[in-house]
Amino acid sequence: MELHRRGREVVKSWFNYRKSNPSGRRTSPLDDINATTWPTEWNGELIDLLSVLSRLVELEPAQADLLNAILAKPVASYTDLASAGVTWPGPHANDVQRIPNYAEADQGDQSEGLDGQLGFTFGGT
Repeated sequence: MELHRRGREVVKSWFNYRKSNPSGRRTSPLDDINATTWPTEWNGELIDLLSVLSRLVELEPAQADLLNAILAKPVASYTDLASAGVTWPGPHANDVQRIPNYAEADQGDQSEGLDGQLGFTFGGT
């Protein structure tokens, strides 16, 4: 598998920075922090990552073909869409369906794993 970004082999570069004697450009003190062992559980994670990357690389030609097909088509203008009957929403300032009601915000049930995220309802529901 060869995954290149900006002229670099991504996986090879990743390994070069993480081996016991890293190679590559030193850009910060963090470059001096390296794992001294490879825990067994990392093997499965690495295999999963390489599998996903391999599949993405395989999809690149089809993605490029699709993008080229899309770009070859004419662009629909605002006028084209309007004449076809497309309408746009007005200003959202008074649209209670789109404005979160922060007055009713709560911290949620922390046992649900929300990690401190606010829960809120929308005015129109």
